[in-house]
Amino acid sequence: MAAILIFLLLLTICNAEAQQRQSTINLGSSLSPTTNSSWLSHSGLYAFGFYQQANGYAVGVFLAGIPQKTVLWTANRDDPPATGDVTLNFTNDGRLVLQSAQGKETSIASPGGATSASMLDSGNFVLFNSKEIVWQTFDYPTDTILQGQHLPTGKELFSSISEYDKSTGLFRLAMQEDGNLVQYPVGTTDVQQYAYWSSQTYRDGDNVTLCLDVNGQLYLLNSTGTYLTNLTQGVSPTKDIVYLMRLDADGILRLYSYNLHQNEFLDTEWEENYFSHLLSISKEDCKAACLEDCNCEVVMFNAGECRKQKLPLRYGRRSLTDTNIAFVKVGIITTSTSTQIRIAQMGSEKKLRKDILIISISFVVFGIFMFVIFGTAIYRNHIYKNRGRAYTRTSNNGCIGFSEDVAPQSFTYSDLESMTDGFKEELGRGAFGTVFKGTIQNGQKVVAVKRLEKVLAEGEREFETEMKVNKKQLERMVKVGLWCTLYEPSLRPSMKNVLHMLEGIIHVPIPPSPNSFVTTL
Repeated sequence: MAAILIFLLLLTICNAEAQQRQSTINLGSSLSPTTNSSWLSHSGLYAFGFYQQANGYAVGVFLAGIPQKTVLWTANRDDPPATGDVTLNFTNDGRLVLQSAQGKETSIASPGGATSASMLDSGNFVLFNSKEIVWQTFDYPTDTILQGQHLPTGKELFSSISEYDKSTGLFRLAMQEDGNLVQYPVGTTDVQQYAYWSSQTYRDGDNVTLCLDVNGQLYLLNSTGTYLTNLTQGVSPTKDIVYLMRLDADGILRLYSYNLHQNEFLDTEWEENYFSHLLSISKEDCKAACLEDCNCEVVMFNAGECRKQKLPLRYGRRSLTDTNIAFVKVGIITTSTSTQIRIAQMGSEKKLRKDILIISISFVVFGIFMFVIFGTAIYRNHIYKNRGRAYTRTSNNGCIGFSEDVAPQSFTYSDLESMTDGFKEELGRGAFGTVFKGTIQNGQKVVAVKRLEKVLAEGEREFETEMKVNKKQLERMVKVGLWCTLYEPSLRPSMKNVLHMLEGIIHVPIPPSPNSFVTTL
């Protein structure tokens, strides 16, 4: 009996802070996400109400007295975010409900008989009847334990999906009935093969509770009031520091401390990762040296030594011997600065719109230019056909007819012989002049390649009444034509390479002499 009384006394001590300071919330009170969004504790450190999550809002308890809004507890954490037109009502019958604009209600707490509520300075949000607490957030922890709070036998913490999404994540921390504090992945049973960490206290008694003190000491306590193990040692308590333990999204159980004043960091050692070390310097000169150095983001000062370094600060730990001070450089935006920034942004937006306009006009002009070029090419092609310059080909029966194909054609030896009257006539006279000429030497048929200069000269004469021809371009076209009419198909270039040759992207070498394949015939 005495052991039970001691245990109840210790639990009362854990929650004593919850009864010391409170701000009363009466029946009929309400909150909305955009106006009156939260109820504060007496000290202003904790708040209960709406906080932003994803593209909507969630209801919970969070630290409001520090710049970073740290969420400590979430109601109905796996529900989708609420819209901005919802209302949180503490109804006249003592219920806490979330009501949509259409009148749909979602219950947060319905203990019955509640007559008032309060956000306590311990971080516990409670509902009272006329005599006692009838509901409290400390009884339904999510992923966090606050100082003065405990996790009793049979209760669990579940990690969040991420720092910004407080829905149920992948890991859980269970205070088992055998006295063992164990971490498991979500979706597994409480057996050893799934555990990835435990306190190894499964033989030290039943009805064990996990407690966190105001000095940062995390420990296990059994029903007889015996300390089973200290998970953390703790330090001297101070009103400027608050502690919380959280099962983070990565599955790691961490103990956090928050400095309520957010000053320079006193008596804390950090990883030595400095790029400049100044000796025999005062604290004020150390601060000034960092302010004047663009590369300095934080400076550590200790007993006349000044160390400049960049963020982030890592591996912080309390120093029991040395007095260390960290000064962090922060930017201050004044009204004039904000105006300048806005003017700069407006200038950037105008410049961006101007650039887009210029690019759009350029594309339109380019499109018109290409349309004119292709239209001219089609018109000239039509004129050339009307003047009898269509491509011709010879069928196997020796008849010559017009062909609509403009791609290079292959010819057999008999075709060439027929078109040149036994290789006595010139082949290919037209826009580009004479290309081959048949001769007979020692009984062998030999096709000689005329000099390109003659081809260029005759070509210029035929085109002099229509357009001026670039010699290099004409030479390239003739070379490509010779490559395309080679007897051996494997030596002919692909159409892709032909286009690249005509455009000048690929160098066009001198075609091989036709003697090689004429001789084999």
